[in-house]
Amino acid sequence: MRLLLISGDDPQARRRLALAQVGPEDELLDASGEELLTEAGRFDLLAALDQRWQTLLPGLGPWLDLLEFPRAADRLPLLPGLEEVLLALELNDRISRCRARRLVVLLPATAPARRLLSGLSSAPELLERLYDPLLGRLGGLRQTIAGLESLLDLRLPAADGLRLPADLRQQLVDLERRLEDPDRCELQLVQAAELAGDPLLDQRIAGFHLAGVQLSRLWFQGSPDPGLEASWADRLAPALVHVGGGQGLPEWLARPWDGEPMRLLRQDGDETVLALLLPGLRKERLQLRRIGRHLQLQVGGQRRLLALPAVLQPLEPCGARVDGRRLEVRFR
Repeated sequence: MRLLLISGDDPQARRRLALAQVGPEDELLDASGEELLTEAGRFDLLAALDQRWQTLLPGLGPWLDLLEFPRAADRLPLLPGLEEVLLALELNDRISRCRARRLVVLLPATAPARRLLSGLSSAPELLERLYDPLLGRLGGLRQTIAGLESLLDLRLPAADGLRLPADLRQQLVDLERRLEDPDRCELQLVQAAELAGDPLLDQRIAGFHLAGVQLSRLWFQGSPDPGLEASWADRLAPALVHVGGGQGLPEWLARPWDGEPMRLLRQDGDETVLALLLPGLRKERLQLRRIGRHLQLQVGGQRRLLALPAVLQPLEPCGARVDGRRLEVRFR
């Protein structure tokens, strides 16, 4: 089953693009937060919070009691990153139940959609780098003050009770892999035609690729420009570009799209080159850093962690360049 994601700044254009291609073999989910599709199932953040809260409560309950924190789901604050985790789990639930050809998901506007996808793709690594060490320190603190428990009349719960259940964490990993696989996930974007010459559009497109999702179609809505489609099709290939209004949408959407692998390995003398599809990237804004088995890409305020293939793990990055729509990182 394929996952099709749709975003754009005009809510009616997003809705139109989704409805133009959903057939009887597809399933539709409105995750826009704007209730744009009454015809579809809707991601309800508070309902998802209530459902997951009951799963997490056995481990969290003793700590909440100690802190005199209310257990009611409707009084639990929406902590940073919680929406992304809940949406990831909702998507995995729907994917596991879905018998359709595609699951079409209507996302929020461009900027929040990019942040949302970045959160979905980085959730497993963030748990490893931030959450697990924090729980380890908490467990160490518990052992340190164990002798004071009776004196202070405290009964500290075990830190292991706070760990995310292994099956839930695996769901986050599964979704991350799906997002990065162009054979199983693609993104369609709607933008106003007047933004075609805006350099900020390059940043938006690069941002989606940094989130791990390939752009498959770009619809410039508005007055057609004879050279616009050809220029952008060359820059974004294999993405398909459409310029104009709703006329011609069915024919455009019927054209086939083949995704490119996100990682292409090749040998170049004594160096191994890792090539990533990152159209719109400006190298002067890029920072690269090796973190254990991962390569961290940072552009402005956006980061992406790439798990390095086994052949690259003994090597160190020694340079990078932007070649057309690809970033090439050399390892030695």
